[in-house]
Amino acid sequence: MYERILDRLLGGLYGPDDLLKIDQLAREFGISQTPIREALVELEKTGLVERMARRGNRVAPPFTNEQMHDLIEVRIILEGVAVRRAYAQKAKVVPELRAAMEKHRWAVRNLEIADGSLRFGELRSYFVADWNFHEIILRYAGNPYISASVDALSFQVHRMRQALGTGTSDGPDALGENAEILQAFEFGAVTEAERALEDHLAQVLGRSLSGR
Repeated sequence: MYERILDRLLGGLYGPDDLLKIDQLAREFGISQTPIREALVELEKTGLVERMARRGNRVAPPFTNEQMHDLIEVRIILEGVAVRRAYAQKAKVVPELRAAMEKHRWAVRNLEIADGSLRFGELRSYFVADWNFHEIILRYAGNPYISASVDALSFQVHRMRQALGTGTSDGPDALGENAEILQAFEFGAVTEAERALEDHLAQVLGRSLSGR
């Protein structure tokens, strides 16, 4: 049940501050309230869901500007280290980044074809394709603490972008920025790969702030 509700959250079926009523969800899924309640408790740990005293659960509210700055600052630090470590294995990293780029390209194309008539599964597919590109770098960094830390932020990244309406509209921009990261891994120095990653995250922050 956790995964099914998570699908809805990541796919944009629920908006910021939407109430998540246990009895209503139980009727929709045709099950008892107990697994719904247990799933919501687990989802609170992702930061996508909040519990309100005497009112039940709701989808987390939009990020403040300060929260967005803080989140991107941490990502730049952690993923910058990951880029430096993964660059040492660029011969293995580059082919996987290319494959991830192709999946990302198809996901962006599907968003463009949908043109505002998205099913929530398509939106989640886009976010997954985008995030998978970054996960390759994290995996080859070979530091489980970095990977665990960034993975823990992944839901917050989604929350920031989706809540501000940049999840679909910045698809081509994010794709182009990931292409710059790939090109730096393939043809540039490690400092260029770090700079490309930092530039990408700074652009994500800028688009999110401008979406307010």
